[in-house]
Formats: sequence, structure tokens, C-alpha cells
Amino acid sequence: MTDDIQVPCPRCKQLLMVAPKYLGSELECPQCRTRFIVPDGGGGVGLSDEDIALLQRRDADVVARLEEILTRPLWRYGILAGVLSNRMQLLRKSICRQDRQQGSRVMVLRKKTKMIAEIDQDIANYCKITNGLQDILINHLNKDRMPPDVPSIVACGDVIEPYCIQLTEFHEEAYSRDLVSGDPFQQMQLMILNWVPNAWQSLNTLINHLERASKEYDDNKELYAMSNIYFPHDFPLLHHYMKILK
Repeated sequence: MTDDIQVPCPRCKQLLMVAPKYLGSELECPQCRTRFIVPDGGGGVGLSDEDIALLQRRDADVVARLEEILTRPLWRYGILAGVLSNRMQLLRKSICRQDRQQGSRVMVLRKKTKMIAEIDQDIANYCKITNGLQDILINHLNKDRMPPDVPSIVACGDVIEPYCIQLTEFHEEAYSRDLVSGDPFQQMQLMILNWVPNAWQSLNTLINHLERASKEYDDNKELYAMSNIYFPHDFPLLHHYMKILK
């Protein structure tokens, strides 16, 4: 159509004819399969005053970096990475704090039945939190339903934040207990102490992937939800111990 404009693919430089209604939208180059956000009619990318005000409420650091973020081919992923990082701040601080305090633990003796009940509850609580978080990520960060605009990005961060808070509370509670003297209970306790830091590493990997995708046209969205990333590798061993003890 006569209203269509020519837009070069940022990777292969193929000129694409784009209808005005797709300005600011995410498209895929038919030649090299690169996904990128089409600049607006002025040749640049901008956010509305409403979008900036929405980010400013809780993500002022993202607003401060907008000029650079908006130059990226998939700039929405860069904004999403910043928003998710902000929603995980409490969890990040908890893990860093507990890492510093790891050496100051008291050794105690505990009843076997009480320890088994406590570990059973820990498994149930952790699985409930991480299964919920996994479902949220699958629903919000898959190849068909990435957040399309700033309000959706902020809403995604707000939905994920309560799960990060629950992980923080789980982590704080686990670290508030004294270590039990003697194996296998002590070994099981140490396994549980590592669950939340491992989940945090997976979340941090997700943020790093979004950052990289926003800059390098890397749009492998199947990696974003990262199935089973929160399933601790030592779960089978823990269940083995629980079977023996019961």
C-alpha cells in the first residue's frame, strides 16, 4: 500500500515494507528471522508520558536508562529485565545477607519425628511457591504471550513479586533455625538452605537472558519460562533419606 514505509532489518539490513499500524510493534524479518521492534514514524522509539509515569512509580532506575534501552532492537525485553530485577530486590538482599552469616550457626539435637515433620513441611511449602511461580512465567513469558507494552510489563513484574517475597520468607525461616547435629538431618538441612539461592540463580539467568535478547536479537522465547528451573537437583536424594527415616 502507498502508506507503507520501508524499515531495514537491524541484522541483515533487508528492507521491509511495513504498514503504519505496525509502527512500535514487534515483527519478524522474513529473511533472517530476526525479531525487532519497528521504530515509530519519526525514525526513533519513544514511550508515552503515561508509560513513563507508570515506570517512574517503582522503576525509576529503568526510566533513568530509557535513552539507552530504547536504542535496542527488542527494547521491551530490556525494560522487562529491569522491572523483574527490581521486583526481586528483597530476595537478592536476603540471599546476600544470609551468605555473610553462614559461619555463625549453632548445633543442636532435635527429635527425629519433629525433624521429619519440619522437612515434609519445607518440601510442601517450597513446591507450592515455585510451582506457582513457574506457572506465572509460563503464562507471561512464552513465545506467544510476551508482554506487548509497558503496562503489561509492569503487571508481569507485579504478579511475579509476591512469589519472590514468599521465597524470601522461606529462606529467612530456614536460616533462622539452628543446625541439627548429625547426619542425615544436618545434610538435609543444608540441602534446603540451598534451594532458594538456586532458584534465585535461575531467576537471575532469566533476567540476563532478557537483557541479552534485547541487545543481540536473540529471541529464543522458549528459554524464558525455563521449565523445571526451580526443581532442586538434590530432591531425589532428599526423598531417599525421607523414605529411610520414615
